[in-house]
Amino acid sequence: MKKIFFSISFAIVVAATVLPALGQKNRNVSDESGRTVGRAERKLDNLSFRVVLTTEWFTERDGDAFNKSIETFTAEQPARYQYITENGDKRIETVTVESKTFRRVNDGDWESVAVSPFKRSGDASTVARFGEFEGGAFFPLGATRLIGRETIDGLSVTHYEVSKVLADSTPNGITREETIHVWLNGEGFIVRKVTEQTMFADKRFMRSVANYSYDDIRIEEPILPVRENK
Repeated sequence: MKKIFFSISFAIVVAATVLPALGQKNRNVSDESGRTVGRAERKLDNLSFRVVLTTEWFTERDGDAFNKSIETFTAEQPARYQYITENGDKRIETVTVESKTFRRVNDGDWESVAVSPFKRSGDASTVARFGEFEGGAFFPLGATRLIGRETIDGLSVTHYEVSKVLADSTPNGITREETIHVWLNGEGFIVRKVTEQTMFADKRFMRSVANYSYDDIRIEEPILPVRENK
């Protein structure tokens, strides 16, 4: 199976470098909580799943959202992927089946496109991980801790929290604090992932909520419209 990477326009964490918090060593978390969360991320490599990500930006934590986007990523293993972005009145849907890629805007006709949003390389199997967007396995850096047992939609889950301090790898990078909450089911699959970031410079606040599902995953190859010869 091909290795899949894909990026999203507002995904600041793609170019992020992890910095140690005050008095904290910069190292991979080696405790059981960190390993458990890392294993859950890597399980997505070979799973068929759907994740719906809602991201909102605020001028401050308790303020009103000034920007909101909804993204849906679906993987039907071994080689079918669907990516939908919704922002305001515009909806863009992209479907990749093996080496073929299709795209449509709103309810318009499907078109075959030469350039896919998915960059393929290597033979290892990896799909995009929402909330991280980097494509690589997620090994938490910073503090990872077990919160406890909870219930989501009647499902018993285990809640973990990962805390970090981040900075863009640019000369004028913005340092920010990030907290990730991850809920795993009894099989160790991610059910929900909430990422919150606070920008130190201007106090802007970002929250993304990702809800995962693993049942009834099916991606159909689009049917292109028939073009009449003139």
